[in-house]
Amino acid sequence: MVQKTWLMIAIVLLVVGTGVYVFTRPQSTTTPASTTINTHVTENNNTTIPISNSAVDNTTSTTANMNSSVNSNTTIIPPVTQPTVTPKIVVPIENFFSRVTKKPFGIYITPKTSPVQPEKFTGYHTGADAETTASEATTDVPIYSIADGTVVFAGHVNGYGGVMMIQYTINGETVTALFGHLRITSFTVKKGDKATTGQKIAVLGTGYSSETDGERKHLHFGIIKGANINYKGYVQTKGELSAWDDPIAWLHRNGL
Repeated sequence: MVQKTWLMIAIVLLVVGTGVYVFTRPQSTTTPASTTINTHVTENNNTTIPISNSAVDNTTSTTANMNSSVNSNTTIIPPVTQPTVTPKIVVPIENFFSRVTKKPFGIYITPKTSPVQPEKFTGYHTGADAETTASEATTDVPIYSIADGTVVFAGHVNGYGGVMMIQYTINGETVTALFGHLRITSFTVKKGDKATTGQKIAVLGTGYSSETDGERKHLHFGIIKGANINYKGYVQTKGELSAWDDPIAWLHRNGL
């Protein structure tokens, strides 16, 4: 009888305990029926994390806003225009170097040995002669200032006809350039005027006329060292040549 009583008590406790567990255990969490999941992110551990449409939309919206912000703040840099650089020096006549074919600087000249005939001078040549072509005999051949300088003489000199002398300071060195055998009436600057690099200062005189003092049509171009005015086209000793510089060498030395 006692055993049956304990058996009944055990059955009752078992039934009651089961009922408590059934009615008190937490319910599982489910995704609301109204939520639609259409995107998943899979991690390396194979766990799939659902992402709602609203989260994707927000991310897309944020990215678009960032792109819009970047585009609106983009600065367009215009192309850089390089300034025009004016050369320090130019040649006194077009194709100057190739024109010096008969009387370069320092050549010793006599009426018998001169490459130009007839010849009336004797001595060491203080400049470089730039020759003209046959087609230029009746055309104006322009002469240019080789740099920025000041005109210190403009007029007639025996043996040359028209002469212009311009003083320059190039790379800290002062020189005086002589341009000989020019047409005086073509001068574009006068004594005391400023001449600029490449400025046309005159044209060559007509050959064998008073404009060139009877000489052929050509340019005698000399470089005198310092701020000195010296009209000599020839000197009698080599030592005297030290007062001049070789025009071709000087131009090359200064960048041409």
